[in-house]
Amino acid sequence: MVTMSYSGNLVWDVNKRLIGYNEPNIIRSNYLGRKEFVQRLKLEGTLNVHDGCVNTISWSDTGEYLLSGSDDTFLVISNPYNKKVSRDQYNSDQIR
Repeated sequence: MVTMSYSGNLVWDVNKRLIGYNEPNIIRSNYLGRKEFVQRLKLEGTLNVHDGCVNTISWSDTGEYLLSGSDDTFLVISNPYNKKVSRDQYNSDQIR
């Protein structure tokens, strides 16, 4: 059963989403647009895998890998937890 239940606790709401209890956009609508939430965010670390500004990121379904695309025209798959970068880096000009 999918509902629009908002608990005010991000971790709880993410877990409810993972088991299919909440609508997919509950996090976006109740947290990401809130000034209080955004002001609490902080930098946890950096991955020096690009030579340009990063324009897009996408997490794998498991949350283990991060795909990033940059002004340097490369797409890079990395593991942000152990900071290892996939040997395969793709020039975005080659991907159409």
